[in-house]
Amino acid sequence: MKAYTTYALPVAPSGFSGVALSTNTINWTWTDTINTNLLGYKVYSSTATDAIVTLPSGHANWVETGLAPNVAYTNYVRAYNASGDSANSAFSVKYTLANSPSAIIIVGNATEHGLTLTWNGNGGTKYRIDHSLNGILWQTVVGASFETAITTNSYNDTGLLNATTYYYRVFGFNGDGIITSSCAASCEYTLPSEPSGFTGIALSTNAINWAWTDTINTNLIGYKVYSSTATDAIATLPSGQTNWVETGLVPNGAYTNYVRAYNASGDSENSASSVKFTLVNPPFSWQCD
Repeated sequence: MKAYTTYALPVAPSGFSGVALSTNTINWTWTDTINTNLLGYKVYSSTATDAIVTLPSGHANWVETGLAPNVAYTNYVRAYNASGDSANSAFSVKYTLANSPSAIIIVGNATEHGLTLTWNGNGGTKYRIDHSLNGILWQTVVGASFETAITTNSYNDTGLLNATTYYYRVFGFNGDGIITSSCAASCEYTLPSEPSGFTGIALSTNAINWAWTDTINTNLIGYKVYSSTATDAIATLPSGQTNWVETGLVPNGAYTNYVRAYNASGDSENSASSVKFTLVNPPFSWQCD
C-alpha cells in the first residue's frame, strides 16, 4: 500500500503592496507566509488568468519591469504548496512614475508683473511649478502638494517684480501623487516699468527736447520715443539716456509724444503723453520809407 501525505493549503500572504521605482518598474512586496511545506509564491495581474511570475519560498518581493509610464497596475499574490494555492492576498494598485515634463517656454508677451509659461507634460497627471531669481534658490508657486497641483500644461505666474529675470522648473506627479524629477529650468525677463515725468521743452522753431526720469530696472536695454501720429518708434535710445532732441519740426506746431522702456522681453507700458509747441517765428519786420 502506498501512503500519501496531504497538506493543508497555505495561508494567503499579507501586506501586499507596490512601490514605483521608475517610469517602467514597480517593486511588489509582501510578508513571507509562515507555512510548513511552502513551495513559493505566484504573482498575478488583475488583467491575466495565469501567474505573471512564480517565485521560490523565502522570496518576499518581485520587481516587475517593462511597464508604461504613469499607468496603474493592479496585482496580487498567492502562496502555494503541493496541495495547491492559497487564497488571494489583498489587491494593490500602483502607478509607475510619470515622465518628467520637458520644453518649458514662455508664451505670448511678458507683462510688467507676469509671465505665462507652457511645457510638454509627457503624460503627467498633475504639475508643480517653481520659480527662482537666481536658478539656485527656488520657491514653489503652485502645486506644493498633489491636491493643489494643476492639471493643465500652462501657467500664468503673476505678482512678479518688474524687469526681473525669473527661472522656472516644472515637476510632474503620477496618479499616486508621487513627484518626478523636473525638466530643465528656463529663464525670462518681466517687462520694465514705464518711465515717469515725461515732458518736452521747445528749443527753437523746429526742435523740442523731450525728457523723462530714468527707469530703475535691471536688464534694461533702453528707451523708445513715440509720436501719437505714428505706429513705429521715432527714436530708440540706450539705457541711461533720459532725453532726446527732436528736430525738423515746423514753427508753432503742437507735437504729442510719449516714451517706453524696453528689455529683451519687450516694451513697458506707455509713459504719460506730453503735448508741446515749437517756438513761433518772430514777427515780420516792416520798414517804412
